[in-house]
Amino acid sequence: MVNPSGGLYPDGKMTAKVINDMHKCKAAGTPCFLTAGYNRPHLPFNAPLKYWEMYDLESIELADNPYLAVDAPKRSLHYFELKNYNNIPPYGYLNPLNDSMARTLRHGYYASVSYVDALIGRLIDELKYLNMYEDTIITLASDHGYHLGEKGTWCKHSVYEETLHVPLIIKAPGYAPSRVPALVENIDIFPTVLELNEIPFPRHLQGKSLDAIFARYLDGDTIRVQPMNTSTRVVEDYQYSEYCAEACWSIERCGPACSSTSNGTINEITTTIDSIRRADNDNMFYDHTIDWDENYNRAHYPFRPKEENSSEYRSYPQYAEGIYALTVAT
Repeated sequence: MVNPSGGLYPDGKMTAKVINDMHKCKAAGTPCFLTAGYNRPHLPFNAPLKYWEMYDLESIELADNPYLAVDAPKRSLHYFELKNYNNIPPYGYLNPLNDSMARTLRHGYYASVSYVDALIGRLIDELKYLNMYEDTIITLASDHGYHLGEKGTWCKHSVYEETLHVPLIIKAPGYAPSRVPALVENIDIFPTVLELNEIPFPRHLQGKSLDAIFARYLDGDTIRVQPMNTSTRVVEDYQYSEYCAEACWSIERCGPACSSTSNGTINEITTTIDSIRRADNDNMFYDHTIDWDENYNRAHYPFRPKEENSSEYRSYPQYAEGIYALTVAT
C-alpha cells in the first residue's frame, strides 16, 4: 500500500502496459485485439490504501446465512483455500469465521474490487482520449464468483449461486445498453466476438454466439423470459446440482465407477419438478422465486411455485434448532 496510485501493484503495471499497447494500435491504424487480465479481487486482497479508505470497516455488513443450507450435503462446501493464507483462524462446518475476521476479509474484497474498477475506468478513459471508444468492442467477464461468508465458507469451489454467477458485460458499436435475463456461459464469449467482427467460426469452436440475443435490443428492446404456467422447470427460477458417487475433483478423474447419486436422469430433472425427489441427499434443488440465497435444499421436498399455499408446501419440515429456522406459508 505504499503507492496510492497503484502503479507498483501487478494490476496497475498491467494496466499501464495495456494503455501503451492502445497507443501502438492507434498508430498502426489497423484492427487489433487486446486483453487485460486482472488478478484482483482474487486472494490475497492487496489494494492501494485509498481503496480501503473508501469503506468504513465497522459498517460492513456480514453474510446473514453463515451456515450450510438446510438439507444440503456437507460435501457441497469446502474450507481449504482460505486456510492457505496467514493469520486465518480455524473454521469449518458449523464453525464459521469470527465476525472480526469476516468483516476484515470483506473489507479487503471491496477494496480490491474498487481498485480494479478504477483501473478498468482508466482503460476506457484512454480509449475515449484516443478516439477509439466508439469503434471498440469491450467484454468484461470473470471466471467465477465468490463466497464471502455465505454458507459459512469463502472463495470459490462450490456449485452455489455465489460462485456460479459471474458478471458478463459486452459493449459493441451499434448496440444500445440493456440487461438481458438470458442463461449464457463464458464459453459463448469467443464466438460472440468472432461474429461481431464478421470472422468465420473455426471448426473446433464450442459455445454459441450471443449476437442473436443482442439483436433483440439494437433499438433498445429488452428480452424478458416469461414464466411458464406449468409444472415444467423454468431455467431462471430453479437451480439443480448433483454430485458423483465418489469425490472427483476433475473430469480426468471421473470414470465409470463414479456414477450419479440420483435415481433419475437429467432429462427428467429438466422436464418436471416432481422427478427430483431422491432417496439420498447428494443433490440440491433451489427455488429462486422464494429462496434466492439458496438456504433450503428442496430436492426432497419439491413443490410448484403456484402451490405455495398447498398442504405440501405447508408441510415442509420446520428447523427450529440451532441456526436453522424456516418459515412457511400459512
